[in-house]
Amino acid sequence: MICIGVRARGSKAGLTLAELMVAAGILAVITVFSAEVMGNVSRVWLGGKGRSDTFTAARALMTRVRIDLERSLPRAELPGFVRSPAKEQLEFTTRVPGIVESGAGSGGAQVPNRPLSFVRYRLGASGSAEGGYLIREDRSFLWDDPPFAADESSARPRLLCPNVLGFQHRFVRENGELSKVFSSDETAGQATVAVKVSIAVCDDRAFQTMKLTGKLADVEEVFASLEPEKWDEALNGSNESIPPQARQGLRLFHQVVPLPMAGREE
Repeated sequence: MICIGVRARGSKAGLTLAELMVAAGILAVITVFSAEVMGNVSRVWLGGKGRSDTFTAARALMTRVRIDLERSLPRAELPGFVRSPAKEQLEFTTRVPGIVESGAGSGGAQVPNRPLSFVRYRLGASGSAEGGYLIREDRSFLWDDPPFAADESSARPRLLCPNVLGFQHRFVRENGELSKVFSSDETAGQATVAVKVSIAVCDDRAFQTMKLTGKLADVEEVFASLEPEKWDEALNGSNESIPPQARQGLRLFHQVVPLPMAGREE
C-alpha cells in the first residue's frame, strides 16, 4: 500500500516555471494581436460611419434645397434672384413658412407668419465658426408686414451640413445654356426655367487632414473658381491642388430643380 501511494504521487504532472512563461508569452501575443485587429476594425467602422453620416447630411441638404426651389415664387416684386439676378448667393422667396421668433412683430407682440419666407443658402466663411458648413437662412413674412417687405438682412441662419468645400448654383435657360444670371427674357429660349445646384462634400477624416496640412483653403478655392461642370475633372486628378489622400473621401452632388412657372405668375 505504501509503494502504491508513492507511485501515485510520483505520477502527478505539473507545469514548470519555463512552461508558465511560455504560456504567458503566447497569451500576451494573442491579446496584443486581438487588440490590434479590434482597433483596426473599430477605426474602419468609425471612418465608414462618419463618411456615411456626412454624405447622408449632404443628401438631406439637397432635398431641402429642392423643396424650397420647387415651392419658390420667382416674381420681380419679391426678394430673391428675380429682383437681384446676379448675386453669388442662392436666395429667393418660397412658399415654405419661416420660423418666427417669440415677440416678433409690431410693438413687440407676437404676430402669426404668412406661409411665405425669404431663404438664402450660403457657404460659411472659411476660418470662421461657420467654416465648412452650408447654411440656410430664412426670414418669415409676418401678417403685419407691408406687402412683400421681408427684410433680407434679418434672415436667421441654420447650419445644415458639415465639411462642405464648395457650393455653387447656375440658372438653366430654356435653350439649355447655364448662366450665373437669372433671366425672364422669353425670346430665343433665354428665360430661366430651372436652377442647377452643386455641392462638394468630404468626410471628417479628409476634412481634418486637409485642415491640418494647410490644404483646406486651396481646395475650397478650387471649387469656388471652377465651373461646377469642371468639378468632376478636378476631383479625378486634373487639379493638383486637391491632395490625393483627400480624393477618396470627397463626393460631388449635383441636381437640377425646375422652377414653378419660371418667373411667370401662377
